[in-house]
Amino acid sequence: MSQSTSKAASTPVQVGANFTFRTRYKSIVDANTALRKYAAGIEHRDEWVYEENKMPIFLDTCVLLNLYDVSEKERVEFIKFIRKNKDRIYISSQVQREYNRRRILSVKGFKEKVDKTKNDILSTLAKVATTYQNEKEGVTNLANRNLIKYGMPQVETKLRELEEFLKKPAYNTELQEMLKQCSDFISQHVDEECENCWRNADFEYIDPVLEVIMEAKLLPSLSTEEQTYIADLYKKLRTPYDALKPTDKEQETITFPGAGDKDKPEDGSIEESVAWGDLYIYHEMLRFMKENKTDVVFMTRDVTKKDWIKKDHRAYVHYIVNGYEMTGHLMYILDADGVVPTFNTIESNQEDSDDDEISEKPVKPAIAVTDSDSSDSESSDDDSSDDFDGDNPFTKLSWIDLSTWNKTAKPFKNITKEQFIAELDKTTRWATSYGAGYVGESHFIYTILSQKHYDYESSRAVLEELIDDGKVDRKSETHDDHTFNCLVLKEKIGD
Repeated sequence: MSQSTSKAASTPVQVGANFTFRTRYKSIVDANTALRKYAAGIEHRDEWVYEENKMPIFLDTCVLLNLYDVSEKERVEFIKFIRKNKDRIYISSQVQREYNRRRILSVKGFKEKVDKTKNDILSTLAKVATTYQNEKEGVTNLANRNLIKYGMPQVETKLRELEEFLKKPAYNTELQEMLKQCSDFISQHVDEECENCWRNADFEYIDPVLEVIMEAKLLPSLSTEEQTYIADLYKKLRTPYDALKPTDKEQETITFPGAGDKDKPEDGSIEESVAWGDLYIYHEMLRFMKENKTDVVFMTRDVTKKDWIKKDHRAYVHYIVNGYEMTGHLMYILDADGVVPTFNTIESNQEDSDDDEISEKPVKPAIAVTDSDSSDSESSDDDSSDDFDGDNPFTKLSWIDLSTWNKTAKPFKNITKEQFIAELDKTTRWATSYGAGYVGESHFIYTILSQKHYDYESSRAVLEELIDDGKVDRKSETHDDHTFNCLVLKEKIGD
């Protein structure tokens, strides 16, 4: 365990008026240099998570807490990522505090999620018996829940069978009997599999996530004087920001870390939940950059508030330039979902706040985007939904609530061969470095790609073309006593 940075600073760095976050930068020369370096550096973002890279990585609280909301397989993979890169994984003192404060709530929240999933399964089965095809969508959504897909194999298999039964146009006595057998099997096994899910994630006392965090580099707290300065700075930044309407384009140019936390108290100790916690984290990283003369990566999943990165998942220009002017180095703030394939399978919380509830919204079945209707789908300025950018690797995944879904919602999109191969290459590399060494076909298409809003049918069609082209292989493999199809990349685009 390390309690400090790896290098000693030649001159102590003090957060204050001369070393601080600013929304305005002084030098047009520095701005141009910083932005050019950033544009060149961000091209290598996919490399930063692998061992051969030495870039320091800071993890946000929400990244750590979401490890309690994934399958055991996915959790083990990310723990392996931290362990293999522990000499360059940093946990700021504020993230340590937030994690400590919210860890048990997250552990218990998972238990509540398991209980809710069990009730949803039983409720859906009861409806199937009376409404038949009307519940096909509900069954599909259940089968697609990560908790069921990766934690309840017997239930998931039977839900898939039930899904196929409900596609049949005729409801006869034979089909009714098959449905009853399938439903009875699920009812008999749901208690056991829910109990297994909870047992595998009961980390109240012995916690593998906490243990691996202790192997990373833990930063010490800022001084009392620095904390006071940051708290006062937050209030000064808050006033002009709140004076503008959210629709005012100028608000983007004066946003700041923590701008989305206005419902938290501004006054109080850093030991409690305060509005300026994110601004504190920013200054911890800023000081680290200066003292260690290095660029850093900050991985977060806290993107809904749009105070770390923008709605389109691009960096704020003044964040880039301010960091460069203060330190001569760059801070790369990334949506973790864009660089860690595993994180594409985590259901998104609405925000990174102390009263987060682990929630899982159903997903509308795939609707492909065609060239003729793509312009209509992008015409809305509604702030409640993320923009879809086929070329943006940090496109955030939206969960569409079926209770409020309508045809104005952002549709799924077709995937190209180049995009398919790029995503498969990224997923394969992660699986090889930190996972089980294989990429399952169904997992890749229905989880990894669908979470990036690629249409199922399009993905399957492109896969068949790539197999015919000799660029991808489909192989039947057996892992953990299950036999299924895996995908092997034979040739990259451009090879």
